[in-house]
Order: sequence, then structure tokens, then C-alpha cells
Amino acid sequence: MKTSTGKIIGYMIIPCVICLFAGSAFRYYYLSPKADREMLTQISTIDAVLIGVYDGFETVAQLKLFGDLGIGTFDGLEGEMVMINGRVFKIRDDGNAYEASDNETSPFASVTYFDPDVTANLPGNMDINSFSIFLILPVQH
Repeated sequence: MKTSTGKIIGYMIIPCVICLFAGSAFRYYYLSPKADREMLTQISTIDAVLIGVYDGFETVAQLKLFGDLGIGTFDGLEGEMVMINGRVFKIRDDGNAYEASDNETSPFASVTYFDPDVTANLPGNMDINSFSIFLILPVQH
């Protein structure tokens, strides 16, 4: 049976194109940051850090795409990471906080978006006991 070279090439190209589009769709859907504000995004695990995986692979800029509040560490465990209102700080062993650059990397972090579910106004002049009672009382809307 004789088959033309064009048909053979066509049979090879069509599956390749399908795989290319399927791979692109997979990458877009599963690997791109989503704007789901109710999701906690974690890179790596604390167990990996505990066994010595200290090399950062996710940049601060990339972490900011997944939230505006979080904790973690930096490459080589060079300080603790704290993200507040989208700003990332490195707490060094001297106890001071320094703003981290977007190109610094992290081997472990957990970030999310902070949206308050409930807000309340505190009455003035509260001591710790009054504050504790205030916290356990039902919030009135």
C-alpha cells in the first residue's frame, strides 16, 4: 500500500498540535496564579525545609501574585518572611525588618489575600479582661 509523504507528515503534525494546545491549556489553568481570594497558596512544605531544602526557587514578585498576606523564609534560611498588605519584609537575626526585593527567592512560603469577614469598633479604655469578653460576644451587624 502506497501512502503519500504529505499524509504521513499530516498524521504526525496533527497530534503534535493537539499536544501543544493541551499543554498550553494545562499550564494556563493549573500553573498560573488565580485571583481566588479565598485560597491559601503554599510553595514547598515545611518538611522539605526540615530536611535541608534551603534553596529558594520562587521569587518574591511571583509570591505577590498569589496574595497580600503571608509567612515564609528566604533562600538559605536568611531571615523570616512576613508579607503584610502586599509588602514583603525580611526579619533578620538582628531583629530588624528590611523590605525584600522582588528578585529574592524563597524555599517555603504560604500566602493568601486578606479580606476581613467581620469588622467591629472597639470601645475605648479596654483592659485585657474587657477585651476577652468583647471577643467572645456575638458580633452585632
